Amino acid sequence: MGARNPRLWGRFTRPRTGWEARPSVGTVRGLYGSAWRQLRARVLEEQPECHWSFPGCTGKSTQADHVLAIAHGGQPYDRSNVVGTCRSCHRKRTQSQGGRRRRQP
Repeated sequence: MGARNPRLWGRFTRPRTGWEARPSVGTVRGLYGSAWRQLRARVLEEQPECHWSFPGCTGKSTQADHVLAIAHGGQPYDRSNVVGTCRSCHRKRTQSQGGRRRRQP
């Protein structure tokens, strides 16, 4: 018998590669539902000024940022773990922590 053709393997029997091999991807995406949208709106209302104020800061909060990343044990819906930030500061902070940006389509 020859080697099995990978295209013929069943969904659950083929080796997982790339994003499939990282279980956190699916679980993190599942966190951003209606509960997150409500918390985000509350944070932006309560904190209209950017929390971080790094160089290049626009000053206005447009995004919500977890102070302690979920991957490092931070609670996703805990108000004390989420701050308002501008896009520029959020990006700089994420990059300084070794986070990855999503690929643009």
